[in-house]
Amino acid sequence: MNRSILIVICDFLLVSLLAFSTVDINKATDTTAPRQVQMTIATNQPDSNKDLAAAIRLALDEERKGRDQLVGELARARETAGDREKLAQAAQAQLQSKDQENARLQRQQTELQQQFADAQTNVQTLSQQLQSSSAEALLSRDKLAAMEAELRKLAVAEAGQVFEAVRARIFSSDKFDTEPPGAAGLVVLVKAHPALQVNLLEFLEALPRNRLGPWACGGWEGVIKDAALGQRYDQLLEVGRKDGTPILKTTAAGVLRTRKQGTAR
Repeated sequence: MNRSILIVICDFLLVSLLAFSTVDINKATDTTAPRQVQMTIATNQPDSNKDLAAAIRLALDEERKGRDQLVGELARARETAGDREKLAQAAQAQLQSKDQENARLQRQQTELQQQFADAQTNVQTLSQQLQSSSAEALLSRDKLAAMEAELRKLAVAEAGQVFEAVRARIFSSDKFDTEPPGAAGLVVLVKAHPALQVNLLEFLEALPRNRLGPWACGGWEGVIKDAALGQRYDQLLEVGRKDGTPILKTTAAGVLRTRKQGTAR
């Protein structure tokens, strides 16, 4: 029960007691006056009891309201605490999920790095093998087949890296009058990966015609299978027949004539 309500009830009781016990002080001190016993019963006692009961009921009602309010606030506090706990659990689960995803991505990155390192090692090895082959005719049939099989295992991107490595080595030698090391290896590589026909044709187009030997005109027909690229190769031979070195002009004219005869058949 509220303290203020208790104080009000106590004050009301004290006032009631004082009202019932009030006497005339003059009459009480007058000894000559005759003593009369008043037999009249106070009539305000039932009203006082009613007021006291009403005050008690009011206090109880207020106490009940306060208790209900506290119960409601406690329920809301519990509900809020439950929601917060659920949010915390959800956030914890999300963090765990992110940690697991990060760990999985880290494992994948490590595996990809290892695969890339292995691929780079394989590319370097095959590049060295192709560069060391001076001519396809000097390789045994078994060795050629084994090299093609190994090259087919490469992805297109990896095969492109091998092609560019051999191409860069050929141009860095700066010797084009005789067949440079690795030229025959490009034929083997393009056989294993026909998608590199464009790369091969671009390589041939980039060669300096005024310094080329006859090797630049032979051996490519077997790997340039695409019709459009074949026409482009014929145009390149025609340019070599007109603007190349003397020996290149002769060789290009002979290859071009042979190709036209084969087409006519």
